[in-house]
Amino acid sequence: MHSAGSLVDEGERMRGRSAIAVRLHERALEAMTAGHQKRADALAARALRLARECGPALLVASVLDTRATLARSAGRPRDAASFCQRALFWADRAGASPDAVRLRRQLRIQHAILTCELGSYDKALRMARAAVAAARRLGPRSPELVAGLNAVGFCCKYSGRWAEGERCYRRALRLEERAGNGRTDAVATLLHNLGGIEHARDRPMRAAVWARRGLALRKLLYSARHPAVAADAAALAPILSELRRFTEAEKLLLGVMRIYRRSPGWYRYELAVAYDNLATLRMETGRPATVERLYRHSIRLKRRALGSRHPDLGLTLNNLAAYFATRGRAAAAAALCREALQIFRSALGRSHPHTLTCERNCAALEAAAEGLGRS
Repeated sequence: MHSAGSLVDEGERMRGRSAIAVRLHERALEAMTAGHQKRADALAARALRLARECGPALLVASVLDTRATLARSAGRPRDAASFCQRALFWADRAGASPDAVRLRRQLRIQHAILTCELGSYDKALRMARAAVAAARRLGPRSPELVAGLNAVGFCCKYSGRWAEGERCYRRALRLEERAGNGRTDAVATLLHNLGGIEHARDRPMRAAVWARRGLALRKLLYSARHPAVAADAAALAPILSELRRFTEAEKLLLGVMRIYRRSPGWYRYELAVAYDNLATLRMETGRPATVERLYRHSIRLKRRALGSRHPDLGLTLNNLAAYFATRGRAAAAAALCREALQIFRSALGRSHPHTLTCERNCAALEAAAEGLGRS
């Protein structure tokens, strides 16, 4: 039997270790805000070990939420989704306190975005819409409503529902600005996303206006080398390429790559996107020497980060196919295009704009390959 004194000592020890977990988590959040993502993840991992041993369920869920956010920022959506699902499990065990209820709502929104990043676009959109419906019951000033509308916009962009996505982003931006929050990270993210959806709609002039506003705001909030600033610059670069502002676009991309290469294992997906965009830029400016190598770097990194059936991989396969077509390699181009088309049909369905565009490309490439074979 344990004496009363030993039980008191054990309780004191557990409370002390829980307090250490809280402090480690606070330090992880500070490091994440400062852009030191690897350090933040190491601190959060230590906090999680202690929290699972002795902390309350809400603390465990909060630390798992932080690790999900960090994994997502590192371009590891599968790891992020795993952390998010575990966080939801612990948040459900945390009772009905306002903090626990708020965290569960936030986690469901994050889970919708991660589901979208993993390529399940329609499922993600249903989840995001459900989160918005729940947030509306809290009133128009609910922070969860802004986050939920952003999630719906995000899912709409990838599922090809661009008009709905733009409406959601604009409404979220109005709500955030009306609340007096005109210079926040949330506003910068919405500006970034509005630029992205206008780019997807092939409206680069509008896209550039939003993207520049987002980048300028993010620079006010963070240092020039912060990963969030790099993400905004990386999004602006391909828009500028479409506007034929190649020098500015390449300068942005090379700066982004310098930031990400400091932690190449951490920013694997972001580097993949930068390689893809730089390859496209150099192809359009008549500098083919490095194009194939850059596209293949992007494909390799995307396969590692996302798997072999993700639509984002299909985009780079399609880009490399287009490059091969310009070099007279019609058979190789057609093979890559067919691989991309299989991915798009499986992940997006036959009516998605990416699928329809890829089908037209494949038909043209196969016709060209057959023509070369007969000649």
